Amino acid sequence: MPKYNDLDMSNWKEYSDILTDTLWIFDRRDNTGLHKGHYHGNFIPQIPNQLFRRYTKKGEWILDPFAGGGTSLIEAKRLGRNSIGIELSEKTISLLDKDIFKEESNEPVCRIINGDSKSIDIERITSNEGIEKVQFLIFHPPYWDIIKFSDDKDDLSNSNTLDVFIDSFGKVIDNTC
Repeated sequence: MPKYNDLDMSNWKEYSDILTDTLWIFDRRDNTGLHKGHYHGNFIPQIPNQLFRRYTKKGEWILDPFAGGGTSLIEAKRLGRNSIGIELSEKTISLLDKDIFKEESNEPVCRIINGDSKSIDIERITSNEGIEKVQFLIFHPPYWDIIKFSDDKDDLSNSNTLDVFIDSFGKVIDNTC
């Protein structure tokens, strides 16, 4: 059986920080390090932490086509995983670029690229990094009708209808998978 992570599954019960229930309940959001929760629409860091530890190994690659506040990039770096985040908003990137490298470890690669995940050339990006394939793709898209993240017409949160939102999200999936 292939090994999908760095966990010792013969001692899985000894991992008190790996949740084995189907419902994950967290007492509070992790606000340590760069995790401040100031970016509207970000998700709690414990979710990518659990996923990356379960389904990737140190040194493997994670792709986040909706980098946003950088939650998954920060967690990837903390866990020794390489990551590429794609973000539509240059303003958001300027905030991330300054902060993402303040995390303790400088060893894993962390790239933040400005672009539209519906159409950006993923193969060129991975090829430039010498990546044959990414091991994990994490999606946390913007909300359709709750929060407007920008005035950019390509921002999924600006879709006029649910059908347009779903079609656009499908284009991101087609482009990144």
